[in-house]
Amino acid sequence: MPTITDTSDSTACTPQVTGTGHQTPIFSRTQSDLSGLGSTQRRRFISKSSKRALFTPECVPAKTKRLADEDDSTRPRKQIHRDLMPNDLEACKENIPPPEMHANLNRSLSSPGPLAEVEVYTPLLPVIKSTKHPDLNVLAPSTVKKLINGDFDSVLKGGFHLVDCRFKHEYNGGTLQGAKSLALPQDVEKEFFNPPLKSSSHTALIFFCEFSAKRAPKMARHVRNLDRRLHAEEYPKLHYPELYVIDGGYKHCFESIQDLCEPCAYVPMTHKDHADACKKELSALRASWKRHESSSKRQRWC
Repeated sequence: MPTITDTSDSTACTPQVTGTGHQTPIFSRTQSDLSGLGSTQRRRFISKSSKRALFTPECVPAKTKRLADEDDSTRPRKQIHRDLMPNDLEACKENIPPPEMHANLNRSLSSPGPLAEVEVYTPLLPVIKSTKHPDLNVLAPSTVKKLINGDFDSVLKGGFHLVDCRFKHEYNGGTLQGAKSLALPQDVEKEFFNPPLKSSSHTALIFFCEFSAKRAPKMARHVRNLDRRLHAEEYPKLHYPELYVIDGGYKHCFESIQDLCEPCAYVPMTHKDHADACKKELSALRASWKRHESSSKRQRWC
């Protein structure tokens, strides 16, 4: 067993090791050294390199690092452009041209040249501004009276057609002179598109219902949309550019130009004597529009 001998003076704290083999030094202190520990705290010096090493990835335990990686991998990521509202999808579909127009578009882009001038459309009949239907040509009842009396025969070479979009009991109760009862969209298509009328570009189609609030404007827009689809490659050509709606409908005409109503009477749609007939025709009208709208969506770009 090695022994340690202290050969220094009383103030030294240097170990003296004797013996052979692997040895562990044993330190000894004098009484004076031990007495100073109570009043002075010892500081441990850490170098800057050691501080950096404490916070480097290599010093992080493998288990802790693996858990952190797994947490990052399972954390949901933000979806920025994946989610689109149904309305946005529909809006995008509306901006896609029909397949038959692709060749024309590619040809126009590949061979740039002067653009064809598009004539600005001006209605042949005097129209009034309408806040309810700003996209449609609206006629005042006074203009309808002049039209029936023949004041615009020189302008409309193809004549005009008054389209009564009301139900049968309304039509039979009183309508404008020469008006046709066409309440369903298929009736209007059959009348004016199978086949189109001669001189159709100079023929006015004038729609009205009880107030010209829903039925007549919807029918006029349906005719225009169908006309656009038929001339998809010949924009802005149309069979019937002269589409009109009577302001205030038949009720307004009955109040202002009653002498042109045959018979001279006015039966409202919701008249109590025709409640059952109104209910049946309203149901048939809704079903007809539903079929046409679903069909037009399927055939829009076919």
